[in-house]
Order: sequence, then C-alpha cells, then structure tokens
Amino acid sequence: MKLDHQYEDCERVVLKEYQALKNDSTNEQVVCHHVGEFSQEILISLISLIDNSLLKNSMSTGFKKRLKYIVIETIQNIISHSDKVNNESLLAYVVLTENSDSYTLTVTNTIFNKNTSHFIDCVKDLIKADKTELNTIIEQRLKLAELDENGRAGIGLLSMLYKTDKNFDYKFTQIGDKISILNLSLTLHKKEMV
Repeated sequence: MKLDHQYEDCERVVLKEYQALKNDSTNEQVVCHHVGEFSQEILISLISLIDNSLLKNSMSTGFKKRLKYIVIETIQNIISHSDKVNNESLLAYVVLTENSDSYTLTVTNTIFNKNTSHFIDCVKDLIKADKTELNTIIEQRLKLAELDENGRAGIGLLSMLYKTDKNFDYKFTQIGDKISILNLSLTLHKKEMV
C-alpha cells in the first residue's frame, strides 16, 4: 500500500478513535478537546479553555500548573515530533477529561514504523527509573544543553513521565508497512497534588 493511502487510513482511524473517546460515558467531564492540525494558536486556545475550567476548581496552584505544563508539553511534542507524509497537514487529537480523582490527557499522532522501536526503548528505560533518577536525568540534560539535529533537548518525554509520576500508557496501531498511530494516555491524580 502506498504511503499516501496509509496516511488516509490513519486519518480515518484517528477520527474514529477521537469520536469514541469523546463519547465515552465513563468520562465524567470532557474539559477540552481538539482534532485536526496543531499549531501554537491551537495550543493557546486549549490552555485558555483549561484555565477557565480550573477557575471553578479548588485544586492547588501547583496542581493546576502541572496539569497545564503536561498539556503544553504534549501538544508541543505533537507539533515537533509527529511524522508527516509528504508535508501534508497533520491529523492528531487531544482530549482532556476530568474524573472524580484525576485528569487524563489522551493524545495521538502519526509515527513512521521505523521510529517506533526507538520510542519503545526510550520509554522502557525511563519507566524503569525511579523519580529521583528521572529528576537527575532531566537536570543532566538541561546542564549539558545538548540539542539534537532538530534543535531539541529531548526532555519532553522525561518531563511528562516525571510530572505524572509515570502514570503513562501508550500503544501503537500499525496502519501499513510505513506508518502507525501512536496513542498516549497520561494521568494526573488529584490526591497526589492537593
């Protein structure tokens, strides 16, 4: 199957998953959601929606900052790391839900199959590390200030794992021989942040 057909199949799967997640009756409240292309303007709009929602909430300022940081970092990763086919527009989604004891951020984006094993290896190593080790790794990367060939320091995933206490899950849906969909789910428990 040609890559552009695989990309069209990705779009169909992403839209179907997005609708199913939005309509999931186990979610008490959808705080914000977006499907389509992502940009800095979309990011700013979503953070404004979250700010408005959190005004009514009695959570600590630290919790609110942590939640917004995770959303920002996740969307920045979608913008920076999603593999695009022939520079086409990027179809991805973000859904933030609030339950009685937590917030869950579910996101998706496209990834070339050749890049999935690197992602899995990286996540496995980081999941094994305890919180102190994660903090040390983040500090070392910040001190070294080394950037990859794309001008990034590689601390986004580290930060997300650290700030969610590794309440992090992922799965790949392979669409064809070239491309897959990466689904991430990050949970921030309210009781841990009061």
